[in-house]
Amino acid sequence: GTTTTATSDFESSLEETCGASLESRGVWYTFPSLDRRVVRIEYQLFATGIGKSSLSVFTDACNEGLRSCIGNAQAESHYYSFNDLLIYEFLAESDVDYYFFLAGENTATVGEYQLNITEHPIPSNDVCESAIELKKFPSSIMSGSLVGATPDFEG
Repeated sequence: GTTTTATSDFESSLEETCGASLESRGVWYTFPSLDRRVVRIEYQLFATGIGKSSLSVFTDACNEGLRSCIGNAQAESHYYSFNDLLIYEFLAESDVDYYFFLAGENTATVGEYQLNITEHPIPSNDVCESAIELKKFPSSIMSGSLVGATPDFEG
């Protein structure tokens, strides 16, 4: 996609921008979550030396004043190469519509971009109470994946 011809999306400082600049020119995507899963967003803006890439994630509605920010992230820009790949993960709840705002940090940070969104189921042993028992050592070998795991500690 591209943000080259996008316009500014936020009209006042009272509006929830979720980390985006009021001057950001960006595009919107919506993602309906049908199940409780971990969602991974990978966004790379192919701009050089102008400004950081910006991603904001909202729930609820497109209407001004009703949006709720659930998170945001930025990726660094480089003078002689494309902006860094931005990776953001969050726990999506069932039956919730999420809205993603992709932009640069100012009116000059625009260009082509690539967006990848993947969903991962939460593993059955994601909480302590459902830990998988290992055999006695020294012969216990277990393979698995941390994809879809959720944060276990607050703070």
